[in-house]
Amino acid sequence: MRESGLNWSILRFGFVYGDGDGHIGQIPHIAQILKLHPANRLSMIHHRDIATFVKMGLNGKLDGRVVNTVDDEPMTIFELIGWRSDGPDRNAADQSLVGRS
Repeated sequence: MRESGLNWSILRFGFVYGDGDGHIGQIPHIAQILKLHPANRLSMIHHRDIATFVKMGLNGKLDGRVVNTVDDEPMTIFELIGWRSDGPDRNAADQSLVGRS
C-alpha cells in the first residue's frame, strides 16, 4: 500500500457498540461460551465514533496511517456485563459469573 502511490488509510475497529444495538446484552452469553475470565478486557468503540473516523479517512485526514479506532480505556467483561443499555445491573453480572475463577 505504501508504495502504491494511492491515498489510503486502514481503520482497525474494536468491539462495536451503539444505541439499542444489543451487542452489550450478548456479552454474558459470549463470555460463558468462550469461558472468558471476568478480568478479560475488550477494546470498544461506539458506532458514532466509527462514523467520525470514516469521515476523517474519506477527507484525507488519515492518509497513510493505520489507526486503532477504540475508546480511551478497554473494559473488563465484568464491567460490560453490568453496563448495558438499560443501565448497570451488578446482580446480572454477579449471576453470570458465578463459579468463575
